[in-house]
Amino acid sequence: MPELSALSLDVLLVPGNIRITHPFRSLSSKIKVIWEDVDFADFNFTDNRQRLLDHTITATTHEALLEISKDQRDFSGRVTLPLTESKFAPYLADTRFIAPSLPEVKELVKTICGEEIDGWLVTQKILSWLYQNIQPEMIPQTLTTKEILVERKGKCAEYAILFTAMSRAAGLPTKIALGERYQDGVWVGHLWNEVWLGEWVAVDPSHNQLAPDALLLKFVDSPEVMGTQKVRMGLIGKLGIIIEDVSLAEEEKPAVTLHTGIQGQTYTNADYRCRLTIPKGYQLIETEEQGMLMLAVVNTTGPETQIVLLPFSVPEGTIGAQILSSRIPVLGQVLPGFILISQESGEINDYPAAIGTWTYEHGKTFKQQNWIIINNDCGYLFVFNSSTEVWNNYESDFAAIREGFEIVD
Repeated sequence: MPELSALSLDVLLVPGNIRITHPFRSLSSKIKVIWEDVDFADFNFTDNRQRLLDHTITATTHEALLEISKDQRDFSGRVTLPLTESKFAPYLADTRFIAPSLPEVKELVKTICGEEIDGWLVTQKILSWLYQNIQPEMIPQTLTTKEILVERKGKCAEYAILFTAMSRAAGLPTKIALGERYQDGVWVGHLWNEVWLGEWVAVDPSHNQLAPDALLLKFVDSPEVMGTQKVRMGLIGKLGIIIEDVSLAEEEKPAVTLHTGIQGQTYTNADYRCRLTIPKGYQLIETEEQGMLMLAVVNTTGPETQIVLLPFSVPEGTIGAQILSSRIPVLGQVLPGFILISQESGEINDYPAAIGTWTYEHGKTFKQQNWIIINNDCGYLFVFNSSTEVWNNYESDFAAIREGFEIVD
């Protein structure tokens, strides 16, 4: 699918060695990082959740073995804001992208936090506000604090920048952290934050995580965005990541036991707790693209339609409309002649769905519709695609396929 090529926009995209269906449930992991040329001294692999177990070097190739554990401690009462000691000055200051001194930032923090002076509670309030008010979007440029407040959108970098500005405005020392996040079979370059709560504590604003999972891998931290870029640029094309071990939070045993596979016109996925039954005249084919599980629903009478179901993992609390809104600008870059028709809400078997419809050009005009459902930490993306000439002929089939989808809780 052409829209999946947008993943390659990330310069630190690394294929995973194993597939983990629910990475956000990870509690602990052991990760081997392999790289070339970048000096070991340029990294800072240690934080409240990650420690270095071993490091070896052969010629110009480095290997580091890391242990990561989700830190679920309560940091309430650890620090009272504002913190003004001189040792924290670099982590409270304005920088090229981060501007805690802006009056609009100070006013916003005052509105959100009120008279709260507990560092941990202030962290929670700012994190929650960001997740609810900033729209995720894969934009190519890095925005400043002022620009983010105007645009109200961005990728992980913009979340980290605005979080830094807001927490510093509250008197909470804050760092920028750079590394990799594992999701849906691949590692992707990522920015998040660390705040001072008697020790440096990692939080991930773009994923609304006060306690980041154990598949968030740190390389370096800095008082400013540019301080992370030497490592980032040095690792391009020279990075490998191997998951040696991972443990996940245990879920309650489901009432219904499922077995993943295809039986006739029905596909079942035990990991994502879903089932899809399709009408006659279509065939189910399970495959992968760029490490992502993909179920193709193939029209056996001809190639006039393309229908795909992509199950994926999300942090709990994610909203389908957010994901749809973040996909649209990316699709606008990779689909020629992209024209957005509508964004709306609907349902698939009583599950709320975010729906997007657009056209694009590929020799002729095609119409595509995305339906996104979120259930706890699982997401489901339906893609319906055909030329505009025959779209109306297949709308009833598309509806029948949606009606054949169920989540087995």
